[in-house]
Amino acid sequence: MYSEVSGSSHQGALAQTERIYDYTLQVLDKAEQENSHPQAAAIRQAQERIESVGRVKSTY
Repeated sequence: MYSEVSGSSHQGALAQTERIYDYTLQVLDKAEQENSHPQAAAIRQAQERIESVGRVKSTY
């Protein structure tokens, strides 16, 4: 739906869907490895991503 409104291509929407799917699998794998709830694993992964982006920006 969003891709139709924003004017994105069908291929772009599929690519974004695949990234979401891959990210979801990463979160579920991380939760299983850590024996934690998927929501907690998702929050930790998001925090790690935010920190890594912050480190990249601080080098400029």
